[in-house]
Amino acid sequence: MDRAERIQLARDVSDAFIERHGEAILATGIRGSVARQEDVEQSNLNMVVVTSVSRALLYGPIVVELYAVDDKAYLEDAHIVGPWWPVRADQFSHHLALHDPNEFWHSLRAAYEEAMTAQPDDEFLRAETANIAQAVSWAYKARAAAGNSDEMARLAIAEAALRAVLAMGLRARFVFKNVGHALRFAPQLPGAPAGFGPAMQRALASGMETDEAIGAIEDAIEALLEAAVANNVPVIAEGAADFL
Repeated sequence: MDRAERIQLARDVSDAFIERHGEAILATGIRGSVARQEDVEQSNLNMVVVTSVSRALLYGPIVVELYAVDDKAYLEDAHIVGPWWPVRADQFSHHLALHDPNEFWHSLRAAYEEAMTAQPDDEFLRAETANIAQAVSWAYKARAAAGNSDEMARLAIAEAALRAVLAMGLRARFVFKNVGHALRFAPQLPGAPAGFGPAMQRALASGMETDEAIGAIEDAIEALLEAAVANNVPVIAEGAADFL
């Protein structure tokens, strides 16, 4: 399926919603690779309908993900900085409008940009800290699974890697296109620890033995943790009061 066919399919779905629900549909649009004009033959179609229930269905060779959301909830979402912000924020600035009589998409982008200029550093720091702690936790789980379940160890390695690159995205306030982009690009961000990228590549390499992959992800997380401590990220508690 090519780009024109995807957009036409999106318009057909949009028209069907508008025909059935009328003015209850405040806006429809496309996000993801199609909105960024980076879609390829296998790309899924990610649509947003600003109203009620989400759906995901197969359509021919692709998956169509229909994200339905209340307009106020979506605008509030644009203000939130959490652990997943580096892979969620792209949707607020990259979208292709299909139906937008009240300029909702403009309001969404404006809300996001306003929030990012006013967002205190503490919000990013808190989310970064949460991801670093989770990265360490998943690295521990990978080590615990060693010799018992290679599948669980591999899953834990992937989770640790994802949390690590999310932490780095928050540190740099960098928005990734998707998870794959985050895993590829995070080691190139400003402030990335020197040993982080090579260790991550080894940890995620398909031909790497599980024990070696676990050692590599531990090296990557150790580099991340050392950099965090050097940058005064409050990821290590010294007493109960630090949790308050």
